Amino acid sequence: KAKGLKEYAGTELNRAGIRKVKSTLFTIYKAKNPRSVRVLDEKLIPDNYFRVKMSPNKQLLLEDLDAGKEIPGVEVQQTESLRIR
Repeated sequence: KAKGLKEYAGTELNRAGIRKVKSTLFTIYKAKNPRSVRVLDEKLIPDNYFRVKMSPNKQLLLEDLDAGKEIPGVEVQQTESLRIR
């Protein structure tokens, strides 16, 4: 629902030709995101723009740690996040 409301608010701001609405409870505004690159066709990009990076398989690590295996360089963590409904 939140995503739909956000899209609706953005559409209505565009349609009204305004960038910001301010009230006593909230402010809604359109802000530009940082510039980014969109890859259209990887085959056309020269090789020097590619990198190969090995990354750990965290799912396999977690399974082995849960099974009692000791693996140097990693630990299991339990974090929290705030959720609003």
